[in-house]
Amino acid sequence: MLGCQYGHCDVPQKYSPLGKFVANQREYYKAFLQGQPCALTEEKVDLLNSIDFTWKVDRSRLRHRRSVDTSGFGTKDCTSK
Repeated sequence: MLGCQYGHCDVPQKYSPLGKFVANQREYYKAFLQGQPCALTEEKVDLLNSIDFTWKVDRSRLRHRRSVDTSGFGTKDCTSK
Protein backbone atom coordinates (compact mmCIF):
# COMPACT_ATOMS: atom_id res chain seq x y z
CA MET A 1 0.00 0.00 0.00
CA LEU A 2 1.31 3.43 -0.91
CA GLY A 3 0.58 5.02 2.42
CA CYS A 4 2.82 2.74 4.41
CA GLN A 5 5.82 3.42 2.19
CA TYR A 6 5.37 7.15 1.65
CA GLY A 7 3.18 8.16 4.59
CA HIS A 8 0.37 9.26 2.26
CA CYS A 9 -1.85 8.03 -0.55
CA ASP A 10 -1.28 10.96 -2.90
CA VAL A 11 -0.03 9.75 -6.27
CA PRO A 12 1.67 12.07 -8.76
CA GLN A 13 -0.34 12.28 -11.97
CA LYS A 14 2.78 11.49 -13.94
CA TYR A 15 2.89 8.09 -12.21
CA SER A 16 0.88 6.23 -14.83
CA PRO A 17 -1.46 4.40 -14.93
CA LEU A 18 -2.10 4.78 -11.20
CA GLY A 19 -1.69 8.56 -11.36
CA LYS A 20 -4.27 8.76 -14.13
CA PHE A 21 -6.65 6.56 -12.12
CA VAL A 22 -6.27 8.80 -9.06
CA ALA A 23 -6.81 11.96 -11.10
CA ASN A 24 -9.92 10.44 -12.67
CA GLN A 25 -11.36 9.44 -9.29
CA ARG A 26 -10.91 12.99 -8.02
CA GLU A 27 -12.74 14.39 -11.05
CA TYR A 28 -15.53 11.81 -10.68
CA TYR A 29 -15.82 12.68 -7.00
CA LYS A 30 -16.46 16.35 -7.81
CA ALA A 31 -19.31 15.28 -10.11
CA PHE A 32 -20.54 12.75 -7.52
CA LEU A 33 -20.80 15.46 -4.84
CA GLN A 34 -22.78 17.67 -7.19
CA GLY A 35 -25.18 14.83 -7.99
CA GLN A 36 -24.03 14.63 -11.60
CA PRO A 37 -23.79 11.30 -13.45
CA CYS A 38 -20.32 9.79 -13.17
CA ALA A 39 -18.48 6.48 -12.91
CA LEU A 40 -18.19 6.81 -9.14
CA THR A 41 -20.73 5.13 -6.89
CA GLU A 42 -21.27 5.49 -3.16
CA GLU A 43 -19.78 2.00 -2.72
CA LYS A 44 -16.62 3.04 -4.59
CA VAL A 45 -16.37 6.19 -2.49
CA ASP A 46 -16.61 4.08 0.66
CA LEU A 47 -13.92 1.69 -0.62
CA LEU A 48 -11.57 4.54 -1.49
CA ASN A 49 -12.23 6.19 1.86
CA SER A 50 -11.34 2.91 3.58
CA ILE A 51 -7.79 3.22 2.22
CA ASP A 52 -7.58 6.92 3.16
CA PHE A 53 -7.84 8.07 -0.44
CA THR A 54 -7.03 11.76 -0.76
CA TRP A 55 -9.88 13.46 -2.58
CA LYS A 56 -8.32 16.90 -2.60
CA VAL A 57 -4.60 17.55 -2.68
CA ASP A 58 -3.19 20.05 -0.21
CA ARG A 59 -1.10 22.23 -2.53
CA SER A 60 1.16 23.40 0.30
CA ARG A 61 2.30 19.81 0.89
CA LEU A 62 3.11 19.36 -2.80
CA ARG A 63 6.06 21.75 -2.68
CA HIS A 64 7.82 19.44 -0.24
CA ARG A 65 6.95 16.29 -2.18
CA ARG A 66 8.28 17.70 -5.45
CA SER A 67 11.73 17.75 -3.89
CA VAL A 68 11.45 14.07 -2.88
CA ASP A 69 12.70 11.42 -5.29
CA THR A 70 9.71 9.42 -6.57
CA SER A 71 11.59 7.33 -9.13
CA GLY A 72 10.74 4.17 -7.20
CA PHE A 73 7.22 5.26 -6.32
CA GLY A 74 4.97 2.27 -5.77
CA THR A 75 7.65 -0.35 -6.33
CA LYS A 76 7.89 -1.61 -2.75
CA ASP A 77 5.44 -4.16 -1.41
CA CYS A 78 4.84 -2.94 2.11
CA THR A 79 2.02 -5.30 3.02
CA SER A 80 4.48 -7.69 4.63
CA LYS A 81 6.61 -6.64 7.56
